[in-house]
Amino acid sequence: MIQISRRAAATGVCACIVLGALLRFCALGANLPCELEPDGTILAEQVALIQEDAPDRDSGTAWRLYPHLVSEIAALIPARVLKDGTLEEHLAQAASIFVRVRFVSALLSLLLIPATYWLARRFLARGAALLAAFLSAVSLLTLLFAQQARPHAPAAAFALLTVVAALRLARKPDWLGCSLAAVSLGLAIGTLQSGLAAALPVAAAWIFRDRGKAGGANRWWAPLWIVAVVGGIAFVLYPNATPDSRRMPAADTGFMGLTLNSGGAASGLPGGVSHAIHLDMLDGGGFATVARSLLSFETLPLIAALIGVAIWLRSLVRGGRRAPIRREQIVVVAYVLPYLLVLGLYGQTYERFCLQLVPFVACLAAAMWADVALLVSRRVAIALMLILALPQLGACLSLQHLRSGQSGSTQLAHWIQKQVAPQTERVLLVPGVDVPLARTAEALKSDAGAVFGTPWTLYQRMHAKERWDCPRYSLTYSPLLRRADILAAIENPGEVFRSTPAAYFALLVPSVDRSHTTATRLHEAFQLELFGRTSPVFQAPIESVDGLAQPIIGEEMKVRLTIWTWTLLVGPPTIGPTYQIYRLP
Repeated sequence: MIQISRRAAATGVCACIVLGALLRFCALGANLPCELEPDGTILAEQVALIQEDAPDRDSGTAWRLYPHLVSEIAALIPARVLKDGTLEEHLAQAASIFVRVRFVSALLSLLLIPATYWLARRFLARGAALLAAFLSAVSLLTLLFAQQARPHAPAAAFALLTVVAALRLARKPDWLGCSLAAVSLGLAIGTLQSGLAAALPVAAAWIFRDRGKAGGANRWWAPLWIVAVVGGIAFVLYPNATPDSRRMPAADTGFMGLTLNSGGAASGLPGGVSHAIHLDMLDGGGFATVARSLLSFETLPLIAALIGVAIWLRSLVRGGRRAPIRREQIVVVAYVLPYLLVLGLYGQTYERFCLQLVPFVACLAAAMWADVALLVSRRVAIALMLILALPQLGACLSLQHLRSGQSGSTQLAHWIQKQVAPQTERVLLVPGVDVPLARTAEALKSDAGAVFGTPWTLYQRMHAKERWDCPRYSLTYSPLLRRADILAAIENPGEVFRSTPAAYFALLVPSVDRSHTTATRLHEAFQLELFGRTSPVFQAPIESVDGLAQPIIGEEMKVRLTIWTWTLLVGPPTIGPTYQIYRLP
């Protein structure tokens, strides 16, 4: 077994934090402002409302969708000031608020690294605990969501900090332990509604605490203190109720922004958060999503963790001597098993919900390595450690290399700049696709009826009357804004596009991993001259939810398991949309 000193372990944890920061802060502005992750506008809208001190913000939908911890911190960063009217300056201005939210998300997600070490240290030696911290630092799934303008990666960090605080509370049930557990739990709930699950290990810690170290007053007053602190933090970080948000169907019940709904529609809730749990989706379909997500992004740590669990179960079956159950184990299980059970039973589970499980997988993998290291030489143990850790690091580096490159939309913009005359020649884009070029006022007006818009399009609409020091292009989504128009284009593409003055049409190329029915049918319908093609590079897909290129699950679509750790290592992976440019007759 590899033995390290306390100072070396502390240095190693700091190095892991630095590594995690370098990975997370690289390419924070990737694909902005033309492409944004799903739900990526919510926290940015909250930040804008906070900084503007909008009087009617409580009635806004975005204000009520997520708790406000991330947005409150992001609002402390001063807004960017526009310097000139160049295209690059306006692009940076349109992206700035999202970059600020992503920065805060990445920063708070770093807390997961020392928290993983503290968790592992309760059960493992320093060397194995340091390995767990490293695996947490190079977690591909965590890196992916830590760089998004969403609260899920920070929520995973605060949930783990609550578990660590609960472990201390079980060991030392004093007022400091109660306060640490209460504050961390309040911050977890104030980051995301699912933070409420972290109340389970805190309750378990108090029930199974070391009673020999607890004062008499703690028995009665400490739980009330924890509830008061958590309630106070939640009161500050949750949106206020509005008259509209108080309307709730009688069949629904809810707490802390989680709505239980027996039907298919989401419902309102006092406090106004519209995240609904549909009881008719408790079909066990989430277990496949959890397994697929962890295997795809945390490949080797998950395999190592499963091997370690299998070895432990085998020893139990053989009737080996059972060690007494420790209170620390009860606290951890009180969080992991209920959380995993809920994720597995719920059919609408997504990859981002698995972030809370990543540090526990890392700890189990490190524990398996520690058991093997006792049986082999030091050299072999180090080799096994490298085999376990370096592929994850390599996948993270590959992802960041791709994020730092040119996206497909940027390549499309360069093609348009070279081939299309500004102002006069029109280019049709598939709705949802955007390019980092300035549009003409006529083009913006023609798409004004669209119910969607990228940050870049919305920014241009807000500044449509200003003079910019850059050429403008006639880029429009018409005539594909409505479903009837899309169906007409599929049936008779020539007739539809003859009615427009467009010269070119840019279309997403369907792929094996991303095969959207409408895009496929449109692509097959065009018998036009292929004029150009962009190269596939990393970019958040238009028809996607979570993950690098995960398609929306629909009636005519299949989700194929892709081991992203392997795909990123052996690359170059085709993980972004390809565009084909057609010349219209």
